[in-house]
Amino acid sequence: LFLSSSSSHKLFLGSRAIYVIVFDMKKAGNGSEGQTRLFYWLQTVKTLGDNCSIVLVGTHLDEVCLCMCMCESERERERG
Repeated sequence: LFLSSSSSHKLFLGSRAIYVIVFDMKKAGNGSEGQTRLFYWLQTVKTLGDNCSIVLVGTHLDEVCLCMCMCESERERERG
């Protein structure tokens, strides 16, 4: 999500384009600012680029999985 919100972006969005939205999966968790920004760009592309193709690229999955495994390990220890 390198682009910031700006009214000039609509000049570059069209229905005959293929959009690639790259986002950091560590920052796009449920209810996070990253998730809000991702939804913003999905909605913007949908609105301005009607019937266009969108490719979502999530980065840092390895760090998300590592974090999830660590959290699960902590839960296991607490259970005893």
